[in-house]
Amino acid sequence: MLTTPRLLLSAMEPTDAPAVASLAGDKRVHDMTLLIPHPYDVRHASEWIATHATQWSRWKQDWSMNWAIRREGTLIGAIGLVGAAHHKRAELGYWIGVPFWDQGFASEAAIAVVAFARDLLKAKRIEAGVFVGNEASRRVLQKCGLREECIRRARYIKNDAHVDEHFMAVVFE
Repeated sequence: MLTTPRLLLSAMEPTDAPAVASLAGDKRVHDMTLLIPHPYDVRHASEWIATHATQWSRWKQDWSMNWAIRREGTLIGAIGLVGAAHHKRAELGYWIGVPFWDQGFASEAAIAVVAFARDLLKAKRIEAGVFVGNEASRRVLQKCGLREECIRRARYIKNDAHVDEHFMAVVFE
């Protein structure tokens, strides 16, 4: 678990599946993320949550893990790392449910996870990609200390169109 002034980051529970489906199932969340399909239902959420126990059992080895982001006991989003421990780096990813946008929760959670990676994992590098046009997420990453390294043109196909990606990172000295 990680705590911030307003949030608790903890393991996702099977009982979180309906809330995950409701929040992540919003097309606006899908449009800003790479891996969340649309439509997204409780079955998708349950299958995703079921993968977390294995991740948590080996997080110290591979640095891959997901946390539920909770505010006063209410699930508001998720955040995680996909690690490459042997390279001392990890990729940061997150989503926040639309009712909780523009309240600083993504920044608060991301700052805590980046600090965890730096201080506990002893990561040398944290990186993340954000679709060009998603300025809110780009600002979240900047608040965590990530800086743009490049724009990857036509990096992904999203909603049947190629999208560019801001590729950002922080390197700890």
